Amino acid sequence: MQSSRRIPVTTSKIFQKALGKGEGVTEVTESDNEEAEIKSILECLENNDLLSVEHQLHILRNLETKINVVNHLNSDLAQRLVDITSINLIKNSELKEEFEEAAIAILVAVGKHCPGDVVATLQERFQPKVLPHRSILCAMEKLCQLSVMAPYIGAMWDCVLPALPLVQSEEYMLIFSDVLRELSRCASRYLAQSPQGAEELDITRETAAAKAYVTFLVLFNKWFPTAKGKVMEATLDVIGQLFFIMSIQTLKNHLQCLITELLHQYGTRIQHFYVTECLCHLLDAVLCHGKWSKRLYHSLDNILSTLFTQVCAKTEISDTLSNWNQSSALRAFQVLAPHMDKVKDTMVQSVALLIQENNYQVKSPLLQLIRNFACCGYLILPGGSVLVDFLIRQCELPVCTVNPEGDWDEEAVQVYSINTLNLVPWKMLLQFVCPLEYVNTLIPICKTLTSLFIKSGKGGLSPYLAEFHRRPTELPTPQALLLRLLVISLYPYKDGGCGVVALQLLHALHPLNSLHPVIHSDLGQLWMEMIPELIQYLEAHNEGTLEEEKWKDKLLQLLERSVEAIMDDAWSCELANEILVKSKSYSQRCQDKFFPYKFYGAVLRASRNRDVVREYLSIILRTSQQEEAEREGIASAISLVATRHLKDILVVLQEFINILNPDESSPSEDAQQSKWSMASSTLHLCYDQVAKETKDNILPWVDHILSQMLYHYCRYTASATNLALKLSFLKSMAAFTRTVGDITQKAKEAHEFSQKAVIVAFMVKLIEEESVNLLSNPVRQQAMIVVTNLRKLKPPLKSEKKAVLLRACYKSVFSLPPIEIMLAEACDNIQCQHRESLYKETIDALRGMLEGLVFECPVEAQKILEYLEPWLISRKDHERERAMWCSARILRCVAKLPNFDTSIEFSRLGRLVRLLALRCHDPVDNICFLAARAVYNLYCIQLVKKQLEKGHGVEKVDTLQNLGTYSPSVFYNNTSQIAKAFAEYFTPLQLTNLVLTALDGLTDPREKISRAAGELLSAILEERGADLEKVGDDDTLTGIYKRLSLIHEPITRQEMLRAVCFLAGNNTKKVVPILLDHHLPWDSNTTELWRFLGTRRETTLNVLQLLITILEEKPVQKVNSSISDDETSLQPVAVTCALCEMLSVPGCRDAVQELYPSLLLAVLSHVQRVIEQNPLENMVVYRKECGQGHRPKAFDPSSCALEAVKTLLSGAGYFEVLDYVEEHRGWDLLSSPSDYYCGIMEITSAMVKHLKPLHLHRIFNKLIPLLNSENEHDKIMSRAFYAQLLWHRSVAQSLELDVLAPLKKWIQEPNPIMRLLGLRGISNLALHPGKATHLRNHLPVLREFLKEKEERIAEQAVKALRNIIYYMEGEEVKVAFCHIVRPLWQLITDEREKVRISAIIAFGKMLKCVNKYKPGPVIHNEIYYALVPLMLVMQGNNHEILKACGDTLAECAQVMGWNQPRNLFRQMTLSDHLQVLQEMCTFLVRKCRRMVGDFLLKSIAYLKNPQPLLREAAARFIEFTLKNLNLIQVDRDDVMLLLNALDDLKYDPVASVCVTALDTITNIETACLPEAEPLSGLRRFFCSLPVQRKMKIFKDREIPLKFKSSSKQLRGKTVPEDTSTADQEEGEKSMKQKLWKLTRNLKRKRL
Repeated sequence: MQSSRRIPVTTSKIFQKALGKGEGVTEVTESDNEEAEIKSILECLENNDLLSVEHQLHILRNLETKINVVNHLNSDLAQRLVDITSINLIKNSELKEEFEEAAIAILVAVGKHCPGDVVATLQERFQPKVLPHRSILCAMEKLCQLSVMAPYIGAMWDCVLPALPLVQSEEYMLIFSDVLRELSRCASRYLAQSPQGAEELDITRETAAAKAYVTFLVLFNKWFPTAKGKVMEATLDVIGQLFFIMSIQTLKNHLQCLITELLHQYGTRIQHFYVTECLCHLLDAVLCHGKWSKRLYHSLDNILSTLFTQVCAKTEISDTLSNWNQSSALRAFQVLAPHMDKVKDTMVQSVALLIQENNYQVKSPLLQLIRNFACCGYLILPGGSVLVDFLIRQCELPVCTVNPEGDWDEEAVQVYSINTLNLVPWKMLLQFVCPLEYVNTLIPICKTLTSLFIKSGKGGLSPYLAEFHRRPTELPTPQALLLRLLVISLYPYKDGGCGVVALQLLHALHPLNSLHPVIHSDLGQLWMEMIPELIQYLEAHNEGTLEEEKWKDKLLQLLERSVEAIMDDAWSCELANEILVKSKSYSQRCQDKFFPYKFYGAVLRASRNRDVVREYLSIILRTSQQEEAEREGIASAISLVATRHLKDILVVLQEFINILNPDESSPSEDAQQSKWSMASSTLHLCYDQVAKETKDNILPWVDHILSQMLYHYCRYTASATNLALKLSFLKSMAAFTRTVGDITQKAKEAHEFSQKAVIVAFMVKLIEEESVNLLSNPVRQQAMIVVTNLRKLKPPLKSEKKAVLLRACYKSVFSLPPIEIMLAEACDNIQCQHRESLYKETIDALRGMLEGLVFECPVEAQKILEYLEPWLISRKDHERERAMWCSARILRCVAKLPNFDTSIEFSRLGRLVRLLALRCHDPVDNICFLAARAVYNLYCIQLVKKQLEKGHGVEKVDTLQNLGTYSPSVFYNNTSQIAKAFAEYFTPLQLTNLVLTALDGLTDPREKISRAAGELLSAILEERGADLEKVGDDDTLTGIYKRLSLIHEPITRQEMLRAVCFLAGNNTKKVVPILLDHHLPWDSNTTELWRFLGTRRETTLNVLQLLITILEEKPVQKVNSSISDDETSLQPVAVTCALCEMLSVPGCRDAVQELYPSLLLAVLSHVQRVIEQNPLENMVVYRKECGQGHRPKAFDPSSCALEAVKTLLSGAGYFEVLDYVEEHRGWDLLSSPSDYYCGIMEITSAMVKHLKPLHLHRIFNKLIPLLNSENEHDKIMSRAFYAQLLWHRSVAQSLELDVLAPLKKWIQEPNPIMRLLGLRGISNLALHPGKATHLRNHLPVLREFLKEKEERIAEQAVKALRNIIYYMEGEEVKVAFCHIVRPLWQLITDEREKVRISAIIAFGKMLKCVNKYKPGPVIHNEIYYALVPLMLVMQGNNHEILKACGDTLAECAQVMGWNQPRNLFRQMTLSDHLQVLQEMCTFLVRKCRRMVGDFLLKSIAYLKNPQPLLREAAARFIEFTLKNLNLIQVDRDDVMLLLNALDDLKYDPVASVCVTALDTITNIETACLPEAEPLSGLRRFFCSLPVQRKMKIFKDREIPLKFKSSSKQLRGKTVPEDTSTADQEEGEKSMKQKLWKLTRNLKRKRL
């Protein structure tokens, strides 16, 4: 295959560039060498044998793109491009059409740069007598569309003309048609240019005409006979273009045959549009020179007939060619119009018929034709009005419609039509001003007329003809024109400002602008002044700022002053008649129909002829009154007239009443009633409007009018009763009384109306006649509105009549069925909506009446509310709801009175507040809401009254009211807030009565009511509990307690308890003793009361302070109290029971923490007194609930006191303290008389560990006065607290007092507890920085306490010394340690376990401190002395002692630098402590061999210790030590010494001691015997041994006297056990001297 050839590398790169794949080709516009790239592509095309067809096509398209980008193309390159492209243009391949398209595009692109080269190449392709290739023609068509081809039009036409006769196929005909059409268009366009542009052409107008003529001949003679369908349509299109190039004479010569042929084509199947378009071009070309052709005249009838047929043909908007055909036909008419005066009637009528039959789809040619007709003056011809009507309707605002293709949009149609109006005669336009159907085009009509009239006036010509008044059927009358323009001016900004243009037109019509007075000759000067002012007024405002009523008054003033200026009754009567006639036609809007009646009234008001006024008033009253707008219009007209002719008006209305006689015969009763109803409505409206317009002038006639209205109604209803008549009467009466009431309030003179009471009585009668079981009409509503309006009239109603009125209205409205039932009984939705609306309006009417009565007499507001009370407590929800709504509205009205009267008094305020407060918890939610609003309004009344009484002004009162903390939402379902709001307004008596009354509501069977009573009670007692006059027995507290057991509803019960809480907070000294006096143990109600006393902080504080006082001091027996002495003694016990309940409440924490020091000391003091009294254990004083399913836990006085302490700690939130005391058995200690102070110290320790310093300081300061109390119990308790509080640093470092001074005194007191507490305080004090150094001087005193026989004192002394040494600083630590170490390590083997443990721990702690200061040999010696006691004591099975010994021995090893023993002791346990001991003995023998004798001597001393453990441990220590020695090498005296010491243990009463001693003796003897010597001969062996052993274990000076013996004694004689007393004393003295010397040396050397 071709594509598989091997392509050279260079050629391949060229191909890649040509295909757009090489570098720099992807972005064509960025190439810097476009011509080079084009050349490379041309090279590629020349080697097209190497490319596939697709690649060639792609290269051509890429080439076209690059040519379009090139800014300049040289001629050579262009020629190469044209050559290669022309080859591809006629190339036959499988992609022929694509190649042709690409090649044509390249030629067009090259033609933009070098058109001559392209044309020359194409000329070469045309051969004589041979048709060119179709692609050459297509390229020529495209090239003709380029502007650069203008100089070559002739050349191309010359190429085409020779080939035309050769065309035979339809395909070539269509192609040649396209080329010729473009050539003729280009020629026409370029020849029509300026002469300078025509000089560049290669063709002149003459040569073009010749070429066009030749072309026409070929087409007409050769193509026409055979062409059909598309070919004929294309041929007609070309010929139509040729007409404008051919000479006029040539056209005229062929005109007849052309017209004949064209008309003939309408009978063929081609589209008529092409024929009509060609015909239009022909007529335009012939007539464009302005000369009429006689040849055309002969064919004119046929042409017009044909065009008329095309114009009138029905078309669809979707048929584009048909619409174009109609447009072309109309354009042909437009061409013919200026030259056809003889047939103008026919043309106008044809277009009129077209418009009337609505057969047009395209408006633009039709409007253009009408404009031509207008220019020619054809619009005045018959049918011209149709054209004007059509033109005017196109001036309406554009709407969104779908226009045919090629037609104008709606806005363009409107603009064109408005511009055309200026060509329409003014008389025709004036006819379109008054008809209402042209209201949307009024603005352009008025503007055009105004413009025409102004232009005529400036030119000195009158725009009006004399026949203006003689042709009333064609032209509007002056009265009609004036009325129309004024009505239009009512809404000046409507539709873009129609009012302004109407006034401008009216101004143009005034007599000074016309020779013939259209309106009236007397209006000239008046309108010259007023109309410009009105126009300026409109220009200064817009639709938003214009005051409509003010503007309408200006128009009325213009009309009225115009009528006054005319002063012609005949002219005015004609105007009035015109108004009556035109008012019937304004039926679209009520305002348009209503305001002409005002014009009517203005005309009559301007008249000075009373007869005319009465006549035309009677006429207007006899006009149609079917519609409400008509009746209102009549009333408005009469009211305007009344301002000048009031008496005449009243006379006419009286005559009108007399005409309405019910006794007159009537065709039917219904017709008579309807007529009477409408007439009565008109009459009443007239009275109302007359009153509004005449103001004060009507007041003398009010009584008369009221009596006439009532008499007229009663007279008619005596013979026939009709609901509609009744309602009409009531509405009219309501309107009239409202108007009169407003006038009365503003009147300068006071008037009294005797008919007021009569009208009110009649309204009550009407209300009582209405059924209370159904609400079907607004009679009661309208009656109440009448009463409301009458409140403004004097005199005010009497109280009796007011009571009758209120009871009747309440019953008539409140007794109606619920609205839900009334709506359910409705037949359909319309009736349902009607009833709902009627109900709301009735309720609003009642509200308005009540508010009116309040405004009339504010001081009677309470009486109005009193009549509502039976309805407020009704069992029916809807009655209560309506009554509550009225109550809220009445109170709101009183609160909002503009001039509040301080004399307004609610003497039964408590009753009213209680009633409203209970309704705030009504089962009906809306009643609650309304009650909340009523309460709020009542509160506002009291607030305003209070501020006014203080002297604040009204402005200040309003400010306070607006900034109030209460609102209706606060009172909603919140009785407590109601009580708080009104509490300050009750007197003490009212307050007490309110509380006692609220107690009765607590037991109401309805939960919400009882709950509300409870809330009211608790809230009142919270705010004003201190002002109660009765608190004790048989009053508030007792009443609540008695009812507490009867109420089980949780919320109500809680409110009662809250009430007691508030009562106790305000009356603590009265309430608490009563509660404490209840018999122990208390029942659940009493305990619950006490618990609730802990829920409120203020109450809790007051009650706790009183309880503390009772615990601290014995209560004084009351004189009149019935409590016995035994019961009085139980009062502190009752206090602890109360504390157990109160302090168990979580909410009391803050109060407990505030009183914690006093409360804690008081309760602990009571604990001490109780445990010393030793009460009976079976004496139950308190029971505590233990949860569901468990029996209550019983407490005696002691356990109850302890429980109070626990509850106090938990109530204060100190749960860690509670756990700590429990963990350290603090409660057991506290309950023991002997260990009570220890329990106190445990509690104090817990507080020191877990409480903040501030709390500790509060307790500490509270203790100071009690340290030296005369009461021994208080002294012990306070000192225990004091000593243990010193454990805390901030307490110990207090600067306010010397904390050490009391401690020094206490350790000197004989009481052991006081000494112990002093030592505990010193011990705690030493823990803090700097304190231990100050205590070093007290070491000798404290060392003496180590000899104390009392275990606790000795233990505490050890701890005190330990803390002092441990927390001392400096080298003095070593001196102090040496001073107390000997007595201390002697306590390591003390029989008292706690003392022993304390000593062991203290020794270790001291060593740890001493080790910081590099201890010397003296310290080491002291450690050696202490090793044996420690290793003996550790052999017991006591884990605590073992742990202490291990830690201490580890510290000893640390000081001595023994790493191995240190690790052994730290890891020592009960399971391996003997092994550790054995290893330690091995270590000591190896490490401290010189000290082995000392260790053994110390252990020998413990063989005689009374403690079996120490005897056994000493024997075992000797055994473990000797195992590490070679006894054969040991001196025999030392060995015998050990054996003799162990012999005493053979018969020890403790078996384990005997066994250990025997084992040790056996092991020694075995280790000393030679291998051949039997054991029994050991002693003989020692005695007969000739050689003395060398190794001595014991030194003679170190052996105690009782263990020394001679050789004889060693052979069998024992040494006496008792030694000389003198020797012992001498030895002790020697030891003391040695100790003194050692101490002195240590101080000197500052070890």
